[in-house]
Amino acid sequence: MITARQESGRRVLLALSERQEIRVAVDMAANLASGLGAPLQCVVVAQEDLLAAAGLPFVRVVGRGGQPLTMTPESVERHFHGVMRTVERELALCSHRLKLAWDLAQSRSHYLDAMTDALTEGDVAVVGGSDLRTAAGGPAAGLRRLLQKASAVVVPASRPVAKGSVRLLQVADEPDATALANDIAAALGTTLESLTVPGLARAPRHAAVVVASAATAETVGLAAFLRAADAMGAAAVVLRQGA
Repeated sequence: MITARQESGRRVLLALSERQEIRVAVDMAANLASGLGAPLQCVVVAQEDLLAAAGLPFVRVVGRGGQPLTMTPESVERHFHGVMRTVERELALCSHRLKLAWDLAQSRSHYLDAMTDALTEGDVAVVGGSDLRTAAGGPAAGLRRLLQKASAVVVPASRPVAKGSVRLLQVADEPDATALANDIAAALGTTLESLTVPGLARAPRHAAVVVASAATAETVGLAAFLRAADAMGAAAVVLRQGA
């Protein structure tokens, strides 16, 4: 853990359980934490449902190429230990580059349970896209639950663009959303541009982040908003009202 400046009351909380999303998610969380002058807390979630299913005779696991895989309690434990090591390595690289304060913990729980337990009021939550999509109730329910505590929920793109502006999706003048979106743009070292809801589908592909208040994102559907941002190669950020 590295001691660094802590200029705001915010904390950035990152929770992961999938190996393939680590680099993108850690990089996004670290840049936000550094730019906001906030400490970074990372939680690796060893998901209870996967641990419970490991080794059961009726559970069939298929790999990316369609080949059957053997899932045992030992292999699941190895997977989560591997995720923990990879996250720690990526955090160390980011902290060396950004002089960032960070901490790392492991939780044995369901993903959303672990995330909401770790959140404190006003945190910026960074979540893995696949973790959110497979959460109980689906991504929209997961976002609503996280926004009960978090001031913003950030979902990194699965294939992010290299650079781009931060786009604020608006249907009305929302000062709180604009202020937090400006903070995010400044933290990422880029500019903030406004975007209307009808323009979301036609938005230029160079946006790095698309930001919307929860109310605005609900007008297009939370899950649809996440899909649209990911199709652009942009991270999606949903802001809590009045955050």
